[in-house]
Amino acid sequence: GASMNKTEAVANYFIAMGMNEEESFMSNLRLNKLMFYAQAWCLATSGKPLFEADFEAWDFGPVIPAIYQKYKKYKGAAITEVSPDFSLSVFDSEEIELLSAVMASYEKYSAVGLTDLSHEKGEPWDITIQKEGRNGIISKALIKECFKKKEPIRIVKPADILQTVGYHDKDGTLILPADWKEGDRPTNT
Repeated sequence: GASMNKTEAVANYFIAMGMNEEESFMSNLRLNKLMFYAQAWCLATSGKPLFEADFEAWDFGPVIPAIYQKYKKYKGAAITEVSPDFSLSVFDSEEIELLSAVMASYEKYSAVGLTDLSHEKGEPWDITIQKEGRNGIISKALIKECFKKKEPIRIVKPADILQTVGYHDKDGTLILPADWKEGDRPTNT
């Protein structure tokens, strides 16, 4: 079938990564923030967006409305579905390095920590709220301009982290860590 669009592919990448974490989990809020940082660093380093969708300045920071709506049913809990159509082949090697770098740089932040970070003065969210008001579109040009001024993100060579976790096997069964329970998050026990 047709490969999924890049916006959804990036979402699925972070969801699959979240299933691999012991300390944290991929909530809708955290997902939208990681997608924002992936888009921001792609714009700053390559000059091009990683995906087409635009972010809006919501109360809890930058959000892609379609992604938010898609995973809303999880409320604040872990998103546990990776699309059967998801494949890393939609990304080139530079994009995979960038996504790995974003995960490595930002995974230490909780959803709340990422929200606070995105709300800092002079960040694209803050500027958009001042100019456009709530729910205004955070322009890609503004994101690029802000992130070009920052100390560049450290690119990490991706380990083979996505090999088993968060993939569907040939029968369509989602492969998860052995200690995963529905509605629970993996614990380090």
